[in-house]
Amino acid sequence: MKVIFELSGTTLFEADMDIVPPSGSLVRFRTTTYKKGVNAGSLIEVLVGIEDPVRFEFDNEKVCTAYVSANGFRLLEEGQPND
Repeated sequence: MKVIFELSGTTLFEADMDIVPPSGSLVRFRTTTYKKGVNAGSLIEVLVGIEDPVRFEFDNEKVCTAYVSANGFRLLEEGQPND
């Protein structure tokens, strides 16, 4: 299934995964886009399901996308700004 980490509706990172990280999991990833002062390539840490629950959307019986909120993220390493 596709798992999308988003901040205010903007995808910061997405991956195909066998499972969704359970609520309370600490997840680290490098962002792929710029949002709210966070440059693409930044390393951030997100506590899953604490501020907002994971949202599941089903396109049909076999396709599911999970949306994980990155609200409340912690910036570990800032990416390079785009000029």
